[in-house]
Amino acid sequence: MNNDQFFTDHIIENRIIESLIRDGIRAYEQISGFISENDFQHPVFKKCYQILKSHFENEERIIDRGLLMSELQKTDLDLNLFDVHEVEKWADIQIYTSNIRDFGLSLKETAQKNNIDSVLFEMRDFLHKNSGKPSQSLLGEIRNIFSKIENLETQTTLSDALNVSKDYLQQIKEGKTEKKISTGFVLLDQALKGGYTRGSLNMIGARPSVGKSLLALQIVHNILKNEKDLKPILFFSLEMGKYEIISRSFSYFARADIEEIEQQKLSPEQYRNLIVGVKDHYSHEDADPRLLICDESLLTIEKLKDVAIEQFKKFSGLGAIVLDYLQLMDIDTKKQNLTTAMGYVSRSLKILASKCNCPVIALSQLNREAEKSVIPKLSDFRDSGNIESDANTAVIIRKDETDETSREIHLLKNRGGSLVKFKVPFFGKYSCFDLYGVDIKK
Repeated sequence: MNNDQFFTDHIIENRIIESLIRDGIRAYEQISGFISENDFQHPVFKKCYQILKSHFENEERIIDRGLLMSELQKTDLDLNLFDVHEVEKWADIQIYTSNIRDFGLSLKETAQKNNIDSVLFEMRDFLHKNSGKPSQSLLGEIRNIFSKIENLETQTTLSDALNVSKDYLQQIKEGKTEKKISTGFVLLDQALKGGYTRGSLNMIGARPSVGKSLLALQIVHNILKNEKDLKPILFFSLEMGKYEIISRSFSYFARADIEEIEQQKLSPEQYRNLIVGVKDHYSHEDADPRLLICDESLLTIEKLKDVAIEQFKKFSGLGAIVLDYLQLMDIDTKKQNLTTAMGYVSRSLKILASKCNCPVIALSQLNREAEKSVIPKLSDFRDSGNIESDANTAVIIRKDETDETSREIHLLKNRGGSLVKFKVPFFGKYSCFDLYGVDIKK
């Protein structure tokens, strides 16, 4: 196995150790309450954590790479991938104390899954070897094995407010507080105090054919254009196929009708805009992909979470997750009603946002009564369940009854910020909205 493959396979462990080396005891205090060396799979990383843990618990606030290497060399471990020059490369990895807790939680989750898998493999081997035993004796042994799963450690993480305060103040001094991710829509960003927050669930609702998918896609394009160093964005589309999504993107880039693009009737300027648009938003030569599209129509929330966590680990982070849209998810309504099921989905998305440390943008249809109501409200979200309570922000898009060429944007929920409603020009032909709007007077 080469170095690159090694670090890809153990990226979470690698980054936790790197953060501990660079940020010292401040980083250790964020994870020491819920992970141990037994949660690390690779023996070298396991030993690294043991050395660092001993060092920090002796009240030494920081450790350098040379001392770590000296301690490792006293062991009989294979250190071919851990020479001093390789360890020095860890300094290039951008991970701060502010998100080591997320990596620690991911490590813990993986360790617990591995423990469960180990018990299941033990069960398989036991059944294979003891198929001839009396049933009562066999049942007792099976109970003993499964009791190991029940006894697997599940700890609740508690953080000392004093330590959190010190860490946050240090982040402010070092300019490491996480900035928000701009939606690109001026009035919306102003109300959101800069944009979406990492770890937040953000709802966008509308009746059919009003433009919720286009709004979400344009927000994605705005993020890709403005945030060049962002990790990949995942776009789960349960309604549009991948080519339909790209055709709308082409229309937006070229400022041309989709039919003009497909019939190759673009002017030289439109064609140039199309090529520049693709390059500015999607280009990733010698780097990670910028936008990943999943157009699997029968998608469960469990499958969505598995894919997102897999990509989060693969790329060591995600820029955002978009789901278009909630009501098209594959849900088993035989065991629960639709409202309860949607509540579970929205809660799962909220937890996923926190685990992946990125904003989740989830689209939803509105119920029929929303068309009759004069004033939009959160309960307009169809089969809303816990949508209103789980969401950090909630936007409803409505047609402007006085102007077919514009849409009303109503920010109905905004934790920590103001509410706003405004009109924006809507260019359906070009699959986009104008970024500037006009306040709707109360």
